[in-house]
Amino acid sequence: MRQYNDAMARILQRYGVAFEVIPRNTFRGEVISASRVRKLLEEKDFDTIAGMVSETKVEYLRQGTYNASDCAKEDLMEKA
Repeated sequence: MRQYNDAMARILQRYGVAFEVIPRNTFRGEVISASRVRKLLEEKDFDTIAGMVSETKVEYLRQGTYNASDCAKEDLMEKA
């Protein structure tokens, strides 16, 4: 991730675009990632998922009308 951020900062600076790295959210000391949430979905560990995503998203996931491997990263991580 560091290499990506460094590259983005360097490239965007050329075009006068400010770049700020925002620290990733954590839960129980671990970085929250979509892959982690998908793994928890496979395990049906909704209690842990509830600490990582919005209440609305947890309720949607509890309905079970999704395929965990098809869940988009952006959709899982959105905190709405």
